[in-house]
Amino acid sequence: MSDVHQAIRTAIQDHDEERVLSLLTDPRCEIRKTAFNTGDTLLHEAIRADSSAELIRDLIAAGVPIDQCNELGETALYLAAARGQEQSALALIESNANPSTPTIEGRQALDEAINQALVGTALALITRQEHVSNTSLIDAVRLHDPRPALALLARGVNPNIVEPHTEMRAIHYAAQGAPIEITQALIRAGASLNDYDSNRKTPLMHAAFDGQKEITRLLLEAGADPRIPDQQGRTPLIIAVGRIKQGVVDALLEHPLGRETIDQPNRAGVNPVDIARLDGHGYLVDQLLDADEQGQER
Repeated sequence: MSDVHQAIRTAIQDHDEERVLSLLTDPRCEIRKTAFNTGDTLLHEAIRADSSAELIRDLIAAGVPIDQCNELGETALYLAAARGQEQSALALIESNANPSTPTIEGRQALDEAINQALVGTALALITRQEHVSNTSLIDAVRLHDPRPALALLARGVNPNIVEPHTEMRAIHYAAQGAPIEITQALIRAGASLNDYDSNRKTPLMHAAFDGQKEITRLLLEAGADPRIPDQQGRTPLIIAVGRIKQGVVDALLEHPLGRETIDQPNRAGVNPVDIARLDGHGYLVDQLLDADEQGQER
């Protein structure tokens, strides 16, 4: 490495962007050959130093290789996404950095953008990548902003991709309280509504546990079966009554199949009415008995 290259590196680390620009004009600076022992380029160095997006653009304009990988297989774009640097990542995308280059561990910039909640970067990558990984969907569902998940579904990713260690699908996570349009989009895309995760919980059980009334309604309308029990024999109604999730109880009792579970006991032989009575919730006991009576009349 030449003295001028080391000087540029030092100036980047010192956030002396004016000196960086000055050194880039030095005739001894063969910018395309500038790489360090780790394979990092000056772009990698600038991102590690949290340099401005403007300096990133200047380095690209000066000829620093935009898609060169370091020894970990990380491009500058991947590193910017992984470090949560939205503006630098967008500057690289706008300069036509390859969005699909994987690291040696198989990770892509999109995976990191979603993990870092860089919504603008994620949307730009989803738009520009020729092939979008299915695995990004589950992480996207966990964001407070629904746009990346909706964009991934619009690109045709598999809505039923399974998370290996939990056996959860995107719909399980959505049912816990993601923006409701994600659940709607997953249903339209053909998400499986009655599959168990590794804890034998269906999406409807997750919605019941977390008190998600409107998501419960959506799932029921789309064909989720409230009669399916968990490993303890608990139905979504038992879960909702036990956790006093009134809105979910209401939604389940509005549905014919939900009313069928009023008398359905868990493995201990205890049904929703018993639980409400044992917990001293007389109003729930009355509601359940009234709904049961009305269901029988129908």
